[in-house]
Amino acid sequence: MDKTRVRRAPVIGGHLFPYLKSLIMESCNKISVLLSFSSMRCLKHLEKLHILECDDLNEVVSQEESESKGEKIVFPALQHLRLRNLPNLKAFFQGPYNLDFPSLQKVDIKDCPNMKLFSRGFCSTPQLEDISMEIESFSSSYIQKNDMNATIQRFKACVRYITYIHKF
Repeated sequence: MDKTRVRRAPVIGGHLFPYLKSLIMESCNKISVLLSFSSMRCLKHLEKLHILECDDLNEVVSQEESESKGEKIVFPALQHLRLRNLPNLKAFFQGPYNLDFPSLQKVDIKDCPNMKLFSRGFCSTPQLEDISMEIESFSSSYIQKNDMNATIQRFKACVRYITYIHKF
């Protein structure tokens, strides 16, 4: 099988680990997508998802399989999401569907400079208590429960503004 093709395919299929509670992926530099759209339906017990230092990762959940209209991705038990040192990450999910995180309490995003948005659809996080973001030496910790995309975009706008001011 072609090496390029293997790297672009989702690495983990949820049907293999239906009772998985914690997933920590670190220093896997040759993957571009971690989870398939369909595998997310099977990871009903996942409470902690940490993705660290994966240089080629573009998105966490693949949009390629998302063909059904009006569908949403639900992470029913996920409480803590950490994304760190992911230089090519553009979004958690680039598909047009909504994301539902009914149990998510903490999000930690550090050194993901190319992350433009969390997802293209609406992202529900009713239990969210803390969002921590850091790029280089700029950091912030605040909550915007109903719009993670706006939180990411505001933070990146602040970083651009501070960087611009420091040039003069």
